[in-house]
Amino acid sequence: MLQTPDSTCLFYTSGNTANARDYAKTKAGLYTTIWEIWPKKYYNDDEKDKKNPLRCIMADAVIRREYFVIMSGAMATLCSTAAIVMTENIDAIDNNGIWGQTERPTLEKTGNVGGQVDTIMAGTSPDPKTKKKIWQRPGTANREINMTKKLKFDDNCGASGDVKRFDKGGASEVDW
Repeated sequence: MLQTPDSTCLFYTSGNTANARDYAKTKAGLYTTIWEIWPKKYYNDDEKDKKNPLRCIMADAVIRREYFVIMSGAMATLCSTAAIVMTENIDAIDNNGIWGQTERPTLEKTGNVGGQVDTIMAGTSPDPKTKKKIWQRPGTANREINMTKKLKFDDNCGASGDVKRFDKGGASEVDW
């Protein structure tokens, strides 16, 4: 598992899974999504493969969602300084999925493992050039978001294949 450096955590709302991952990939390690930080085996959604330890989790939509809720919350505890959520409309963010119910509340907590997030930005999908600050920790100065730290990727980590299968309408749909 990777520790995410300052300002690199990229979250997303439902329908933006592949866009967020593609965007992170094009930025050469400046952004990290959930698809890069855990060992590859934790993304296996092949429920028919008897050797897949996740087959029972992935076969049940309720259990699969809970699995990703826990995984997403864990990622949010590793973030520090700032985080960005990729969404369709930065003025009307869907807070009914994992982003609004788990990730954002975790980012707003103090005392997380990875440090403290002071700023949450929203960016438009598929390329968040348009950004808007949606939350600032009370009592913190507006720290500059430094997007220069790059991750060193571990070849054993990261989802392989098309992550759209875990989004709206996918074979292993999750409500992000």
